Amino acid sequence: MKHDLRIIAILVLLFLAAQFIGLTIVQRLTEKELAFGIQRPKLDQERSVIFVFLIIIFVTVIALIIARFNAIRIFKVWFFISLALVLTIAISAFTHQYIALFLALLVTYF
Repeated sequence: MKHDLRIIAILVLLFLAAQFIGLTIVQRLTEKELAFGIQRPKLDQERSVIFVFLIIIFVTVIALIIARFNAIRIFKVWFFISLALVLTIAISAFTHQYIALFLALLVTYF
């Protein structure tokens, strides 16, 4: 095997912990509104796959254009904003939205 059994056990435990934390966040967020009045997209079941596919294609094209021009700073800003937004939504499932924003910005910066 490439890794010893201890490393594999740690990776499996981290994976399971991430799944349980994600399920807890989803359960909490279905019971309340998202932070700062962010609205969930209204999608019907037939078109949602097409919508997600088109968004993935669009974002991939933007990422390839940014990579083509070697604009590392734009990648860093894009990553910072997206990570801060996702963490704010996730943390707001457990605490007030302004505390969640502060913690998300703190974690994203470091």
